[in-house]
Amino acid sequence: MTTTIYQLNNNTFFTKTQSNFLGLIILFVILGNHSVFSQNRNAQAYKLGLGVSSSISGNAHGTIYDVSSHLYNGKNLFGIGACIQKRKENLCGFKINYMRFVTGKEVLANEKFKAKNDNSRTQLFFYSSVQFIQNGYLSFGAVKREEVLYPKSETPSDFSNYKISTAEASVGFGINVKITDQLVWSNYVGFGAYYHLNYTKPMYTEKTATMIVLGTALRLNYFKN
Repeated sequence: MTTTIYQLNNNTFFTKTQSNFLGLIILFVILGNHSVFSQNRNAQAYKLGLGVSSSISGNAHGTIYDVSSHLYNGKNLFGIGACIQKRKENLCGFKINYMRFVTGKEVLANEKFKAKNDNSRTQLFFYSSVQFIQNGYLSFGAVKREEVLYPKSETPSDFSNYKISTAEASVGFGINVKITDQLVWSNYVGFGAYYHLNYTKPMYTEKTATMIVLGTALRLNYFKN
């Protein structure tokens, strides 16, 4: 089994295909955000909000928290935040995300707020995100897998202190549950890919691979004037 995995990691075609997939997702995020921002340039004004979230994916870093600020106009949300890795509680990177709401859209103009918003307590949304982790540690689970397959007698790497930088991108969907008009609890699932920049072989963790992302967040959509 170990030989098979090692051969898979060294398959040039496989690696290039997944790297191209990651690049396509990042391009989709950039072009999509630019297009939506252009369409909404003259629409209702964006308002500032804050959020905290927790997510986990197959990138071998374990749970990542992020504290973010965002701009929200009732239909779209653009956010950027700092990433904190759960294992060491260290600041390790940043995350940029975009959400497009398909239900529960809001009109935030003060004079129209009461008249134009429905009573829905949920919002369905699609999202895209790009995340970069600088010198993050492997999760406890990833360390155990590496040490079982590659004991210290066979490799000089100390996986418990091994650091690796990772770029990843994902797209997906989720649902907001409104706790109040402004405060929401958000849950989402996505599909994407990651790429380890400073990858050392041999490792069970692949240099680049597709992944599933699961996340939850508590967000203050906007501040009232």
